[in-house]
Amino acid sequence: MPAKRVLSLFQKGWTAIIDPGREERLARGTSLVHRDLSNDRDEFDLGRSLTKHELTDEDAEEIARRIFHKCLVKAWSDEAVSPQEQRTLMWVAKRLRIGPDTAKTLQQTFAEEVFASALGEAFQDGQLEDSEFARLERIAGSCGATAGAFFRSRFRETGEDFLRTLLLRVLEDGTLDEREWRGITAAVAKLGMSEAEFKETVRGPAEQYVEHLLADFKSDGELSKDEQRCLDWLLSNLIGRPEFIAYVKNEVQLITQESQIRRGILPTVTAPTGTPLRAGEIAHLVGNCIYTSSRHLAAERAESGLPGQLVVTDDRIIFASQVKSYQVIHRKVLGYRPVSMNQLEIQCSGVGAGSYEFSPKTRFALQIWIAAIQKANQTLVSPSEGVQSRHIPRDVRQRVWQRCGGRCVECSSTQYLEFDHIIPHSRGGSNADGNVQLLCRGCNGRKSDHI
Repeated sequence: MPAKRVLSLFQKGWTAIIDPGREERLARGTSLVHRDLSNDRDEFDLGRSLTKHELTDEDAEEIARRIFHKCLVKAWSDEAVSPQEQRTLMWVAKRLRIGPDTAKTLQQTFAEEVFASALGEAFQDGQLEDSEFARLERIAGSCGATAGAFFRSRFRETGEDFLRTLLLRVLEDGTLDEREWRGITAAVAKLGMSEAEFKETVRGPAEQYVEHLLADFKSDGELSKDEQRCLDWLLSNLIGRPEFIAYVKNEVQLITQESQIRRGILPTVTAPTGTPLRAGEIAHLVGNCIYTSSRHLAAERAESGLPGQLVVTDDRIIFASQVKSYQVIHRKVLGYRPVSMNQLEIQCSGVGAGSYEFSPKTRFALQIWIAAIQKANQTLVSPSEGVQSRHIPRDVRQRVWQRCGGRCVECSSTQYLEFDHIIPHSRGGSNADGNVQLLCRGCNGRKSDHI
């Protein structure tokens, strides 16, 4: 909230405490003084009217402003101010002891509000029809300017916010094509802004929208054809930063791969030379890890970790180190538990039970291993009826995105964002708005390490 707004609210709150009857007195005084002004005309005297109605000099300025605002509302009722209405406004200002500069400022502020309201209505559909533009020209003309000049001079900051909001409104349905873009640029061109200037103004919101698409994609593993086309169009036509484009394309590739793993579509890799694969056996993962046996885990002897290489196939895992090597058949696994983003603990009878910690550079190690176990045991299916899904509905994600402002709640990062269950789904956490937040990948990983 802007500092001026905070100060205004504080002053109103303080006034209500020290002078609780002020608002009622001002409302009554405004009505009475306005009636005197209408009746007395050129004979009206503000001081005499205040005394007559037992009002204080401290109330005079606020009462004068309120009366002048009422006159502005009347003058602008048809969204235009005639020369006669302008003379009347200046006469009112003089009788109310409002200085010329203050009266001009009040009129300009009111005109900007009228223009902004008309502008918002005109761009509801992302277009600017001739009749809508004529309406804006009429409003600006009352201030001695064209619509384009008025927009650029009066809306240098708030106008840019408006255009950013306009783009996001057009993107709400997950689509943006050349036709829609041409409609928007033609509209802003009427307001005196070139396509290049508009692109520069809305590049930030466009990147934020792409981050929103990525976060949704990570959550449900789905990117519709319209969203994919919109993403491609934004990257090709609106977002010019090569590093951001590379980042997005890499994220899409990783999310696609993770989505496939969730569905049981596992990668095929080449096993290291000498790995005793059986005929037809498929290797899905090769990675270095540190193995700590269940016995050592129970004794809390972290120094007992054994470095080695793990190969995950469609049937088993093969662990090889300089000390010992062994295999664990997927169907022999009695249970498993992710300890962190890079560490999995498994329970099984015999050798191999314990914790396996992978290097962060080994992509999707846990996901691939868990999916291989589930496929071998034929449990890689959709959640059973009555079992709560960890999938966060799109409407919840939309509200959470708005609540968090498109930023990580921990470090305020705007990239690598993920929707996170505050109370983990595995511990009974729901998909309700209050249990979902935005975290960047780093903060999400640090949280997982401490759960």
